[in-house]
Amino acid sequence: MAVAVTDINALAVLNDWALDNGHDAPVYDSSKNTVQVAGVSDLDIKAVLDAADSAAITAAQSRSIIRSFQMMLPRPKNATLAEQKTWALGVAVKTMAYLRSRATGSADAATLSGWVDKLRIAQAIVDTTATPAEIAILQAEADIRGLNETAAQLAAKVIAKGDALRVIRSKIDGFEDRVFRDLQAAADVPAFNAVVMALMTDGAAIIAALP
Repeated sequence: MAVAVTDINALAVLNDWALDNGHDAPVYDSSKNTVQVAGVSDLDIKAVLDAADSAAITAAQSRSIIRSFQMMLPRPKNATLAEQKTWALGVAVKTMAYLRSRATGSADAATLSGWVDKLRIAQAIVDTTATPAEIAILQAEADIRGLNETAAQLAAKVIAKGDALRVIRSKIDGFEDRVFRDLQAAADVPAFNAVVMALMTDGAAIIAALP
């Protein structure tokens, strides 16, 4: 048996997926436009191809994201469902950490703490409750940015950035909850594979939506 290929970019994703998971490279039959991977079911091959085709990101992004998710931890071979769940949970933990790091621009704890204080000051400026000292703090940043901004203009930008970050972090939190819950609930291999594919494709979509 073999699976029909409708998108050459999806075939490239399948190639990366197969090699990353310890399989032989896909065998592509150009005369029939079909592909096979030794030891992998047609259903799993189709799932990888469909995921690569449906993700709202470029083929290059799909390949790099799927490779990074799959390469974070070596997937166990001939493992029980429980052992595969342990592997997937490890990948999920690393994935969520990566998503949060990307969302905040890999900011350290000190930077994040500074953002919280800056957001408080910006909100006070917009609400016209800021002290002269607080206005001066944000005006000092505006001046050194060199964009001819007032403290009020910078405050509006800070709040908009903070709101966008909250939305992204909420999506990641919800995604994390769903993936962990679905992994624990998966009662068989097809259900497990569906969760793993969702981890890759939905995680990729979140990354693609990051500013």
